[in-house]
Amino acid sequence: AAAAVWRSRFFGREAISLLLILPIALPGIITGIALRSALSLVEVPFSFWTIVIGHATFCVVVVYNNVLARFRRTSSALIEASMDLGANGLQTFRHVILPQATRIAIAPTVGFLVQVIKGTALASVIGFIELTKAGTMISNATFRPFAVYSGVALLYFALCFPISLYAKSLERKFNVASR
Repeated sequence: AAAAVWRSRFFGREAISLLLILPIALPGIITGIALRSALSLVEVPFSFWTIVIGHATFCVVVVYNNVLARFRRTSSALIEASMDLGANGLQTFRHVILPQATRIAIAPTVGFLVQVIKGTALASVIGFIELTKAGTMISNATFRPFAVYSGVALLYFALCFPISLYAKSLERKFNVASR
């Protein structure tokens, strides 16, 4: 969607961009209430899937914004040079724009992914049992909060650290300057 909005000029382009960015502009509680109301209208019961839809709604917006910002940083001179060398729009996108945008977008996108994983703890606020809520329940039953929360922290670390290592290897792979 970000590539289409960035490359194409069409009627309603700015309206689509606004709709995709709106959940960031509004306070989270308003977005959550609006989403919950919309899901109630189509009779979707509150469950694990409504939480997934809520997270996805917010994540799509942030990733869209990251990718669009990376596309906008692409030099128009590179695009013109590619076209001058005979590449069509798809070839220019695939061989010039996408590699640059990918290389630049890796760090913020992976950072956001780690933030989303850690942010699942917010689901416990509305009563959904996730890792932090389970830790609280175990801590209350065993009266050993340090051991329990240390284990919870290690589990979050075990989830997030491999993602960060993978991002580091991707950054090395796409780092053209070091070749």
